[in-house]
Amino acid sequence: MKLNESFKNHIINEIILPNYKNNIKYTIESRSYWSTFHDICKLLSYLLAFLASIFAFLSDEYPEKKLGFFSGLLGLIALKLNGVAFFALKNDHIKTVNTNKILKNLGIDIELNDDCSSEDEEKPNDKEFLLGNKQL
Repeated sequence: MKLNESFKNHIINEIILPNYKNNIKYTIESRSYWSTFHDICKLLSYLLAFLASIFAFLSDEYPEKKLGFFSGLLGLIALKLNGVAFFALKNDHIKTVNTNKILKNLGIDIELNDDCSSEDEEKPNDKEFLLGNKQL
């Protein structure tokens, strides 16, 4: 069964292209969100790890059990925030890859930079990473 050209054009112009437009807008906006969220979580995890270290050293000087407890608690929260930052980094990368695929499918020669990782970190771009089987 062959479809006539006007029906194909209607499907492309009325359904597919507006959907692409919405997908591009959504993925770019959510990419920005995940990137910002990653930066905030990473910064907070470093600050909390710093405070945990200070409390750990102070707990030797002041033998109250509360300082040791707070040191451990802050260290644990810092570790978990680092995991959340990694999750945000992965989502930022996925949104970038999805947007680039949509742009490529539309024949647009613009590719968004995948700068979601710093120079000293491995860029999350392989299948194992995206499936969650590989960690940085």
